[in-house]
Amino acid sequence: MAARRVTLRTNASSRPEIDIDGLAPFGRPYEGNSRRRENHYEIADTLALSRGSHFLKAGGVANRAHLASDAPDGFGGIYAFADLDDFLAGRPDFFRQAFGDPDTGYQVTSYGGFFQEHWIVSRGFTVDLGLRYDFEHLPQGFNQDTNNLSPRVGIAYSPAARWVVRAGFGILYDRYVLAYLNRAIQKDGAQGFEQIAYGAAATSIFQRTAGGSAREPLWKVLPSVYRADPHLATAYSEQMNVEAERQLSANTFLSANYLRVRGVKLSPGSEM
Repeated sequence: MAARRVTLRTNASSRPEIDIDGLAPFGRPYEGNSRRRENHYEIADTLALSRGSHFLKAGGVANRAHLASDAPDGFGGIYAFADLDDFLAGRPDFFRQAFGDPDTGYQVTSYGGFFQEHWIVSRGFTVDLGLRYDFEHLPQGFNQDTNNLSPRVGIAYSPAARWVVRAGFGILYDRYVLAYLNRAIQKDGAQGFEQIAYGAAATSIFQRTAGGSAREPLWKVLPSVYRADPHLATAYSEQMNVEAERQLSANTFLSANYLRVRGVKLSPGSEM
C-alpha cells in the first residue's frame, strides 16, 4: 500500500482569472487550487521454472487506486478580453465558469497477467517470447476496453567473436491518468457543469458581477458538460529496437542502436 497527498495553492485564490490578449493574465487561475489524495493497493506474484534450455516465467498483478479530490478548476470564473481597451471598457470576449460540487471520489482497478519464455536455441543465439494481457476497470460511464493483448519478441545473436546483434518488438498498454478521468466525472452535468457566454452576454455578466465570479448558475446559458468517448480505448505503444555491439577491448564496447516508438489510440493531451 502507498499513499500520496498533493495540495496546490496559487498566489490568488479569489476573484476570477482575467486574460487580456498580449498581456499576462492575473487573478485566480483556472487550475491550481486543489487537494488530492491517492491510495494505492497492489498484489502481485510471479512463478519461474527452468527446464533445460528453456526458462519460463508467468505472473499476475492487481492494482487498485482510489482518488479523493477537491479540484475546483474553473469555479472562480474567467473573463477574456481582446485587448487592454476592451478591458478598461468592461467588454470581455467571453466568460466561463464552473458550478456544482468540485469534490470527487472514485477508484480504478487494473489487472495484468503475463507468460514469457527465454529459449537458448544454440550457442550464441537466444530467443525471448512473451504475451501479456492488461485490463483497467474504470468508473461508471467509461468504456471498458477488454482486448488488450500485447505480444513481445526479442532475439540476441552473436555472428562472430566480439560481435552481438539484438532486436526486439513489443506492444505496451498504458493506464489512464486519474486526473484525465476526474473532469468527466466532476462535470458530468449532474454533479457539476460549466457555462460559457460570449460578446454582449459576457459583458452583461461582467457588469452585473462588477468583474467578479457569478454566485449561481446563469439564466438562459446552456450548461457545458464533459462526456467520455463511448468508444474510449486503452492507449498503447508499438516499440521496436535493433542494436549491434562490438567489443573493442576488455573494457571498451562500441554499439549502434535504433529505436522506434509509435503511439496508438492516444487520448488528448498525451500525444507523442
